[in-house]
Amino acid sequence: RARACGNLGNAYSALGDFSQAVKYYLQSLAVAKEAKNLAGQGQAYYCLGSTYTMLKNYQKAVEYHERHLAVATEVKDKTGQLRAYYNLYKGYQVLRDTQQI
Repeated sequence: RARACGNLGNAYSALGDFSQAVKYYLQSLAVAKEAKNLAGQGQAYYCLGSTYTMLKNYQKAVEYHERHLAVATEVKDKTGQLRAYYNLYKGYQVLRDTQQI
């Protein structure tokens, strides 16, 4: 069920309906948490961070990428860690440039 919600979030994101995508990613996250599925949680955090970036809510994006990093570190997902660090770098760069830090 978490994957299905995530896929719906991906579809809405591809259509440019980021607000609807966030709703499905949050559902995906809730299901993954309930199932204690850390990999699913990490994926949901990544998707939420990326979607909030598209919505230009960089503070919220950074928060979700930080959570993604924590999960990726816990499960020893080196690729996930790299993605999280890169997205955090980009997020902090935008926040600094717009004086939102």
